[in-house]
Amino acid sequence: MPRRAAPPISLPVLRRLSAALAALALPPLALAAPSGGEVVLGSATISRSGTATTIDQSSARAVIDWRSFGIASGEQVNFVQPDRSAIALNRVIGNERSVIDGVLRANGQVFLVNSNGVLFGAGSSVSAAGIVASTLDISNTDFIAGRQVFAGGGGAVENDGRISVPEGGYVALLGGAVRNGGGIEAPKGMAALAAGNRVTLTFAGDSLLGLSLDAGGLAALVENGGAIVADGGRILLTARGADELAGAQVNTTGLLRARTIDDLKGGIVVLAEGGGAHVAGTLDASAPAVGDGGFIETSGRKVGFADDVVITTAAASGRTGRLLIDPDGFTIGSGGDIGAGLLSTLLASNDIDIESTMGSGSDGNLRVNEAVSWSAGTRLGLKATHDILVNAPITATGAGAGLTLDYGGDYKLAGGASVTLSGAGASLAINGTQYQLVHGLAELAALDDNDEYAANGHYALAQDIDASGATHPTSVLGTLGGTLAGMGHTVDGLRIVADDLVNYAYGVGLVGIASNGSVIRDIGVTNADVTGYSWVGALVGMNRGSVSNAWASGQVTGNYVTGGLVGFNLGSIAASHSSASVTGGTLDPGFGSIGGLVGRSTNGTISDSWASGKVTVVSSNVNVSAMAIGGLVGDVIRGSIVDSHATGDVTVPVQTNAAGGLVGMLSYASISGSYATGDVTGGGWYLGGLVAQMYGAASISDSWASGDVVSSNLLSLHSFGGYGRAGGLVGATSAESSVTGSHATGMVSGLADALGGLVGENYGAITGSYATGAVIGNPGSATGGLAGANYEGGSITGSHATGDVTGGLYAGGLAGSNAGRIADSYASGNVNGKLAGGLAGLNLGVIDGSNATGSVTSEDGTGGLVGSNSFTSNSVEYTGTITDSSYRDVAAEHAEQLRQEEAARERQVLRQRGDAAGAAAGSIQRETARASAQAASAASAPSAMPQRAPALTEMLTVLERSRYSAGVRSIELDEGGERKAQEGAAR
Repeated sequence: MPRRAAPPISLPVLRRLSAALAALALPPLALAAPSGGEVVLGSATISRSGTATTIDQSSARAVIDWRSFGIASGEQVNFVQPDRSAIALNRVIGNERSVIDGVLRANGQVFLVNSNGVLFGAGSSVSAAGIVASTLDISNTDFIAGRQVFAGGGGAVENDGRISVPEGGYVALLGGAVRNGGGIEAPKGMAALAAGNRVTLTFAGDSLLGLSLDAGGLAALVENGGAIVADGGRILLTARGADELAGAQVNTTGLLRARTIDDLKGGIVVLAEGGGAHVAGTLDASAPAVGDGGFIETSGRKVGFADDVVITTAAASGRTGRLLIDPDGFTIGSGGDIGAGLLSTLLASNDIDIESTMGSGSDGNLRVNEAVSWSAGTRLGLKATHDILVNAPITATGAGAGLTLDYGGDYKLAGGASVTLSGAGASLAINGTQYQLVHGLAELAALDDNDEYAANGHYALAQDIDASGATHPTSVLGTLGGTLAGMGHTVDGLRIVADDLVNYAYGVGLVGIASNGSVIRDIGVTNADVTGYSWVGALVGMNRGSVSNAWASGQVTGNYVTGGLVGFNLGSIAASHSSASVTGGTLDPGFGSIGGLVGRSTNGTISDSWASGKVTVVSSNVNVSAMAIGGLVGDVIRGSIVDSHATGDVTVPVQTNAAGGLVGMLSYASISGSYATGDVTGGGWYLGGLVAQMYGAASISDSWASGDVVSSNLLSLHSFGGYGRAGGLVGATSAESSVTGSHATGMVSGLADALGGLVGENYGAITGSYATGAVIGNPGSATGGLAGANYEGGSITGSHATGDVTGGLYAGGLAGSNAGRIADSYASGNVNGKLAGGLAGLNLGVIDGSNATGSVTSEDGTGGLVGSNSFTSNSVEYTGTITDSSYRDVAAEHAEQLRQEEAARERQVLRQRGDAAGAAAGSIQRETARASAQAASAASAPSAMPQRAPALTEMLTVLERSRYSAGVRSIELDEGGERKAQEGAAR
């Protein structure tokens, strides 16, 4: 099976690594035995016998400088030391690297330092209580004082032979680049390969406790293609680059084994500080006999795994060990850092923790892009400096399986992603808090029985729940005070019938009431059928806490405050949606609210949410002043709606108070970056494509509506001043309200008092907004392309309308009637009405710097800008003001231009015909002259006269008549052409 490619390395690093490897390949200068040895500190003697060199050390520490130190094949070097804690430091001060092809033996510890390089050949054998081979130097002072600090810009250390130490011993290969292709054994001890420019070893007695890389190198590289075994001990492969451009690289393709023996757990660490780690081959920290599994860590700025890598910390009789993956940013899935299939396989034999940190070039997120599943009782831990992004399912079916999520930002489940922990005894912990897993509705309902849990509990759905087959008389969970995490799961087929009008069933849904501080997230209620009296929603009846990434489908019916997802919201709702159809039934006196997502929101926030279900009020027994219907929310009292939308149609009966494509009534609240696309139809007092009615200091910005608005308010059939306001965006605004940077594109029509392409009735401030839809009014309405009626105090600035306006008592391209201020605005639609104007049908306010370009026609009065600029009431005349404004009937100008062009063409044709008639008359005149000449010639010859006289006389007569007719026709054509031109010019 092909292996996953190593993490990418920058070109400068590749060049340096290539140089390092080239240096490793230089042919060694093989010597038969060490030479030129001089003891500079401590006590030791050097002797040679045959092929053996013996160093007899009598002090605890000794320093020997060598001109060269190599061991040829067949040669042997023996260190005889006081005990295993004694150390001999051998430093090569010559220019040759050390090549060990023979045998090195010591009963104590041996340090071999050669900045030129060290190579243990394929046939070499090294055994000692501890061995350090380094191209980094150590000062005599530090060595004698017990400070094992190695530093410098060393060459490469390579092992192709066999290095072994007894139990508790150690092997440390240190250099600028380190490679193992042979075998290293350190039972219950430590084997370390470290590349960098400064390394500190920490000892406890004669045991190596730890190693730290204090400075990086330009081409820090560690590679293992051989076998390193340290059962009951530890293995460390580590490299550190000098900087990000000289990033370190650690690759292992061979065997790393540190199994548990005698209850001593093994540990393996592969660490590339600031660089990349590529993990292949086998990493084994298992416990095949007794004890618990060990620990394996793979860390680096980038960590990648070959698809066929084998990693295990499994225990035959104890607890499974732990695999830690610690990169800067991490992705699970194809093209990522580890395949989902490989991770699933590794979870069969390891508890795995993946910790994504924020590093250079990393966003600190951890991504699950493909499905991960396992059946063992192991645990997966995901930790991110920022977010955990679960974009695919995570499924653990094993008994005792677990998942932990820890993050600095949040965990986010994408659509279709879920976390399933269906096995017995499974566990879930989020940011250190243990969650109680819920497998069915009975378990959820039982939470209400425990007051402590109901107030402070943390619960999570372990799997999807099938709720079909039963009808509940009330909410499943009455009150939630803690957290309910759905983990992407759904409760399907929930049926609740709680329409008790006698006891007034309040708070109806999967959860009746979500208290202050409660959290509901990542949960869906699908194919629901929920009926209640008030505060009715498929998910929550009344929410005082936080709802996020929640959704609902099916149908919800209520009599008072009802929403597809949440009935009454006093908290926050984010990234949630509903496709449920919502129906309002008979309403009692009071203020009822019906919405596609939420019935009513008071002091709450709704963001990044939407509704697509149809919202309908079916009963004719409706209190006319007590009804707000919205595609998203029925009414909003204070609070905000941000980046949200509704796409369902809204249909209401006669005498409903307010119906809007997004919101019915908006009171002291704001809407921004939101839209509605559904049609709004019915007999409401206020109808709006986005909002029906704005009250108090309400605001709308950067929002739009595209649905048609059709009003059927029968109370608006008579004169202006009756009932009903309809607008493509807003039905009616208030004096303190504002509409900014918003627009409507739908058609507005029907029976209403004031109809506008953007706003039906305006008392507030409209700025930088527009409408493009046609507006069709009724005989008693104020009908405007932008606003039906702009009242005193209302202002329209920098706005425009392009739709045609038809019908209405007052009809205007911009406003049907204006008593406020219109500035820097324009209208280009055609206008037709009883009293019509290009900008306003009736103007009693101020129009400044505005213009109209559409054609205007009317029954009673027509004005280019306004139909009428005055109005008399109770013998008092009111007059409007118009400044710096203009009207051009662009359509009429274009038609006149076409007529003039046609008249010019006709004159040209007539002139051409006149010229032709004149030419004919001239020809006839010439023929007449010729005939006259012939007649005169005949008269001078009497002998011929009797025979020719009759013929000549007849010819002269005909020619004379033809010349007269041609001349008259020429005159007529010229005069006719002039008349035609004059008539065209007059027209």
